[in-house]
Parts: sequence; C-alpha cells; structure tokens
Amino acid sequence: MQAPTQRHEMSPAPVVGVELELESGARHPIDGPARIGRNPEASPGETVTLVRVEDPSRSVSKNHADLDVD
Repeated sequence: MQAPTQRHEMSPAPVVGVELELESGARHPIDGPARIGRNPEASPGETVTLVRVEDPSRSVSKNHADLDVD
C-alpha cells in the first residue's frame, strides 16, 4: 500500500528588484524590464520602466540599454 501523497501549493517567487543609481545620484527602482537612454521610448503595448540619463555630450544613445531582473 502507498501512503496518500500530500500536495502543497507553491507560491510564486517574490519579485526582487534592484535600484539603479546614476552618476547624478538619482536612484531608480527596477523590478522588471527597463530601458535606459538619453530619451528612452517604449514600443506600443510594451511595459518597461524608462530611465532618462542627462547627457549634454550625447555620448549615450536615445535607447542605450535594456535591463531586466532575473
């Protein structure tokens, strides 16, 4: 005979975010997709945190980098 199997529902893993600190000292909490740039934009329907970087020398592109939390 086998003992009855107990099932335990597992909760989803907690969302762990990070904090992005720019050279200016500005801090941005990131808990999912993020786009960093001089003037970042999201595509229609895209859910992404936009982080604008002040860059008078224009060495940072408009949409410079995409980040995500894994």
